[in-house]
Amino acid sequence: MSFDFKNAKPAELKEQYDRIAQEMGDARFFTRKELNHLPEVLMEGEQVLAFSSGIM
Repeated sequence: MSFDFKNAKPAELKEQYDRIAQEMGDARFFTRKELNHLPEVLMEGEQVLAFSSGIM
């Protein structure tokens, strides 16, 4: 089942990001701004499989 990241409501996105973070063992601590912007840069139908926090 695919999730529509581009058209999802903020609460739905948060739920999906929390699910992915839990599966990966990542706390999403350093990814908040990036994840808020993500739906704008995804192609139609593109799925998020994983993400990672980091500091530069």
